[in-house]
Amino acid sequence: MQKEFLELVIGGTNGVDISVGKLMVYTAAAGIDPATVLPVVIDAGTNRKELLENDLYLGNRFERVRGDEYYNFIDKFVKTAEKNFFPNLYLHWEDFWKIKCC
Repeated sequence: MQKEFLELVIGGTNGVDISVGKLMVYTAAAGIDPATVLPVVIDAGTNRKELLENDLYLGNRFERVRGDEYYNFIDKFVKTAEKNFFPNLYLHWEDFWKIKCC
């Protein structure tokens, strides 16, 4: 049975290298087929002024979404993933509870 691995980074665009690195470990150490892994970045904005003012910043340029709007989006994302891929899906969350990530 083939499982799909989604590595989810909540820390924004600048954190995608963490996700890619972990997927490389899954592939090399656990023998997971690299064609079945996908890094996903949920960029909920940032409150860091230095990023918002940096022309090279690749992330969304709006104040970080928080509270019910944020949790409703995450809930919708998970339900959609479950509907389309469950039970052949593994979600790995990174930086989910960091208050000051990006």
